[in-house]
Amino acid sequence: MAHAAQHQAPAAAPAPQAAIHPDGLYRWGQFAALVPFSRETWRHRILQGRAPRPVSRSPNCTAYRGADILAWLADPDGYQAVSKN
Repeated sequence: MAHAAQHQAPAAAPAPQAAIHPDGLYRWGQFAALVPFSRETWRHRILQGRAPRPVSRSPNCTAYRGADILAWLADPDGYQAVSKN
């Protein structure tokens, strides 16, 4: 008796990133797939004022404002972070 080949469905692709909402706060892992470079390059851009600055939620937790992420995504090369006063 021939053994029927078992076909397995291909592994499901990771779920798409949730939409970025202007009023939300997001950790790096929640929007990293939308950024075309590494976390370290992102950090350097923050220091240069070319990427949004994170907000501190606690000593061990930083997040990024959704509105800032969306502004950066709309114009990554022309983005300028708002100065801290």
